[in-house]
Amino acid sequence: ACADVGYWMRAGLDPIASIQKLRDHLITIQMHDLSALAPDGHDVPWGTGVGQTEKLILEMQRLHLQPVMFGLEYSYNWTTSMPEIAQTVAFFNDLSLQTVERTER
Repeated sequence: ACADVGYWMRAGLDPIASIQKLRDHLITIQMHDLSALAPDGHDVPWGTGVGQTEKLILEMQRLHLQPVMFGLEYSYNWTTSMPEIAQTVAFFNDLSLQTVERTER
């Protein structure tokens, strides 16, 4: 499966429950965090929306999922989104470092 978390959330699907169903069938994941679990939900920096992004990433680690691609897509405020994209990258990097530190203990 090549999952797109944004489409899941816009369809009202819980991203965590969805990866739990897919498990090792997950090949790639296109990550999003949205303002709402609704068709009109728009991208927000990861960790600031309703997508439970931190829990989703930690659940992927708990399940030992290793998709070959972990994509960042940010489609809101297309021409001025660089600050939000930078915030998203910082969130992912910080969470990744915390995760490494937890597993090394």
